[in-house]
Amino acid sequence: MRKIIALIILFMCILAGCSRTESEVSDVSPNTSPEQKAPDAAENNEKQEESVGWYSTKLVYANWSEDDRILRNCLNPETMAISSSRHLPVYKFSTKEDVERFKEMFQDILSLDQRRDDVPSFSEVTDSYNDDFFTKHSVVMAYVVASSGSFRFDIESILIDDMSLCLNVYQTNAPEVYTADMAGWFVIAELDKDTVEKCEAFDAKLIKIGTDYKVSVFPGFREYGSFSWEETERAIKELDETSLEHVKLEGFRNTEPIILTSPVDRAKEEVDIDYALIQYFQDQQEGMWMVRFFNSDDGGPLEEVYMDENGVTKLILYATTARYDSSGA
Repeated sequence: MRKIIALIILFMCILAGCSRTESEVSDVSPNTSPEQKAPDAAENNEKQEESVGWYSTKLVYANWSEDDRILRNCLNPETMAISSSRHLPVYKFSTKEDVERFKEMFQDILSLDQRRDDVPSFSEVTDSYNDDFFTKHSVVMAYVVASSGSFRFDIESILIDDMSLCLNVYQTNAPEVYTADMAGWFVIAELDKDTVEKCEAFDAKLIKIGTDYKVSVFPGFREYGSFSWEETERAIKELDETSLEHVKLEGFRNTEPIILTSPVDRAKEEVDIDYALIQYFQDQQEGMWMVRFFNSDDGGPLEEVYMDENGVTKLILYATTARYDSSGA
């Protein structure tokens, strides 16, 4: 029995494909001047990242969308396929015209004029970005998707390495009671213009610091990201007969190809459990989607629906959230 449980845990961990962030980061106070830098790398005879201060950070509501234009038009689309870190789409504004072009591009995708409780709208904050502001400042911001509108985010540090700037974003709260709705936020950094303009590449990561973001109470969970359909198929073939009881390979509801506009809505047609939270993953190379349905309580039911790019279901896995925690084995 222990062997069966171990196989299941190993299998589910492979599917999650998630690990801690690639490296530890330096903490920088929001009051640090943009000129303040990390110690000279020569002192330690090794390369170090430069810690960049900022004038201000802001969180604005943006709503949630899975429209692929959010990824296609960001500055770091290639990083979205890196599963070892939680990369976030990042954008940069150097002029007032940049802001207006962004609004025009995303006004029909995101809620740019809508507030969320105590959080202002994108338009409220960016309306103050006039020509005078952009003479000394530039703006770099990341789009964060969360499994609850109750979560809040901020920037922990900003690092420059080889003319690449990275925002390290973290969740600032961990409420015991939270809404079970997908939400999206922009985390904004107002930076020294000269600091930003010398950078040629931009990135953003969601990191763990202080209190982990809420979904991390289930090891391996992410709000969205990538997965490997090839590894999933290989893991299925290696399962024993008992473990295959949690696998569905036929008898699906989604059997006819469609023009897939919402993988999440399509996957809901297959769900047989009660759920409050949803996560989705994509294998762009194989044209496959995986949508996970579950609840916040440990030991509750979990269902993963795997579909191709035409919305045809290829596989369903049934489990419990407890299987993601080896201590419960």
